[in-house]
Amino acid sequence: MKAVLSIEQEYETAMKMRSTHVRAALALGTVALMAPATGQTQAQLDVAYAPASFNDTYEDLAARFAQENPGVTVNLISAENYDALAQLLLRNAVTDSLPDVAHQGLGLLRTFADNGMAVPLGPFIASESDWRDQGYTESVEETCTITDQVYCLPFAISFPVLFYNRDLVEAAGGNPDEFPMTWDDIIALAEDINQLGAEVSGIYYTVDGNGTYPFQILLATAGGAFMSPSEDTFTFDGAEGQFVLDMMERFRDAGMIDMTKSQARQMFAAGGLGIFIINSSNYGRLSTQAAGSFEIGMAPLPHVSMDGSRVPVGGNAVVMLAEEEEERHLAWEWIKFATGPIGQTILVSQTGYVPVNTIAASTPELLGDFYRDNPHHQVAADELNRATVYYNFPGPNSIRVRGTVEDVMLDVLRGDDNPEDALRRMHEEVSALIDN
Repeated sequence: MKAVLSIEQEYETAMKMRSTHVRAALALGTVALMAPATGQTQAQLDVAYAPASFNDTYEDLAARFAQENPGVTVNLISAENYDALAQLLLRNAVTDSLPDVAHQGLGLLRTFADNGMAVPLGPFIASESDWRDQGYTESVEETCTITDQVYCLPFAISFPVLFYNRDLVEAAGGNPDEFPMTWDDIIALAEDINQLGAEVSGIYYTVDGNGTYPFQILLATAGGAFMSPSEDTFTFDGAEGQFVLDMMERFRDAGMIDMTKSQARQMFAAGGLGIFIINSSNYGRLSTQAAGSFEIGMAPLPHVSMDGSRVPVGGNAVVMLAEEEEERHLAWEWIKFATGPIGQTILVSQTGYVPVNTIAASTPELLGDFYRDNPHHQVAADELNRATVYYNFPGPNSIRVRGTVEDVMLDVLRGDDNPEDALRRMHEEVSALIDN
């Protein structure tokens, strides 16, 4: 909870002191990359990002952007994680020293839209006469739409998928080549896996440390949403929300152990976890850890509502923070580059994230051959047409809601509350936070 409270404090400080205008140097260890540009006017683009473990990828992006934009220096600013980046940006807002763009976690973007720091991208998109031909779909824009305005473009996104141990599935009587497509069948398989021995667990659904995301994943697959489009009515407390908490109880009964996400990764890699539900970006790490022990299978989340089964994306998006017109022009060029064919090819080939650009995904010399040679990655890529926004509640208490929702889910998983009472309590607590 310390990180969450810290972000709230930074938010409040930024709102109180936003009128302060002192240009300051950006911190956190910068890396400047520039193409030779003798005799040309120099321009600097400040790009903040997280997590810092992606340094190599961002350095490659910066070098390629500088190569294609002679005379531009790309100044990279890294933070350890998305929470740390949010704190940095809110402090920079107080001193009027924001970077031009930031690759911020989707779960924290609402903060920057609501407080006026993020620049709406609608006018920039409208200025591109061939926008759709550049490889951008409506579903991609939807992932960054807040109150009918596009505030960012997704960059490094991934989808929740089902990883499974093919050996355990087969040992439990299942067919690893035809993984179940309904929750009823998946839960039944998990129960069978759970009976294989004391050292084996049937299933794990990632809840801890993920805020509201695990709840809205299942909520969206059932066709539900946290709030109405006008954001004047809570809509998560109906049948779709009940489905989510009922699933927590079913996961527990199917063998889910109360452990952290990190512990679940270790258990899966060691061959003791049958079905692991976590975002697709974990594939590289999991496949490396499991190499030589067992083969990993992947499957998409079931369609609960056939009319509107969507999947909120995880990861980060590029948000424009520049204030001056010239800076915004350069920032827009970076956003198009990072989310365009070349930027997405660099990202996906190094990390396994899902490409947000259709040209990158379909062109053989970009990522087309990559997906042909790496069919597991195709499972998540095929989910792009189900993509929907990673919803953030409005208001200054939106960050606190993350902890509230997570706590309610964990209470049901641990058997400390039943799904019906837990949903009522969640509605009461979330309502109190948002209405205030």
